[in-house]
Amino acid sequence: MVRLRRSRKLRGLISVFVAIVAITEMLSTMIVPVGASNVITIVYGGNGRTHGAIPASHTLSTPGSTTLRHRGRMSRAGYVFQGWRSVSTGNAFSAGGTVRWNSVASGQRRYDAIWRISTYSGFGGRFMRVAWPGTNINIRFNVTSDYWSRQMGQGLTNWNNSIVPVRFNRVTNNPALTNNVATMVRSGVDGAFGIVRWWSSNNAITRFEIELNNDRIRYDRNTTNWANVATSVMVHELGHVAGLSDNPTGSTANNSIMNGNRNRNTVTRLQPFDESSILMIH
Repeated sequence: MVRLRRSRKLRGLISVFVAIVAITEMLSTMIVPVGASNVITIVYGGNGRTHGAIPASHTLSTPGSTTLRHRGRMSRAGYVFQGWRSVSTGNAFSAGGTVRWNSVASGQRRYDAIWRISTYSGFGGRFMRVAWPGTNINIRFNVTSDYWSRQMGQGLTNWNNSIVPVRFNRVTNNPALTNNVATMVRSGVDGAFGIVRWWSSNNAITRFEIELNNDRIRYDRNTTNWANVATSVMVHELGHVAGLSDNPTGSTANNSIMNGNRNRNTVTRLQPFDESSILMIH
């Protein structure tokens, strides 16, 4: 009887020992020495910079995250800084954006500067100094009129049927989904056909509001088809969000959707000139 109890006790001790060994082995595979195989070095590339120093490199321990540096004094003549692009993945990030590794990793990761042409006048076209940083843009319509909703929607359709990579996606009129809004006002600012207001950070638009002027669009002396005029104005304002500025009056881009003297009754889509300009940005 005594031997049986001792035997059981011995087997219990052996089981505990085996369990401790197994746990120890498991923990040894999870522990990564700091400063060795879990450290990533973030380095930056100027990508054609002409002035100023490239931001200094920095490190992070993984798993973990870090904030990408701002450009500092680095610049490129004729271009506007837009952010950083990962050389390994091709993903774009804003300055001050966060990059994260959810698992252990090591080595060097390079991020090259993203530059956008600030001014281009070879054919009379112009670019703004800010633009939406991506190619998929959500927008909601804050209108109660089916007529205006239809013409705004036609503007999105006309835009999205072009060859440019930028796409505008209409979402439900819910502020929780997006702050980007298109609306109609009875009397617009300075009598303009339409305007766009935007908020930006580091040359990238973060939010915008488009207003279409009901009175100017419907009752302007040159309006013969107010629905087409509304669509033309909508596409024009979307062009600003994508980075296009107004083309100067009398320029060679007379049929451009961004030209203030275009015939709004007939020019309701991006023209080849506009598409070429956007392809230079995106």
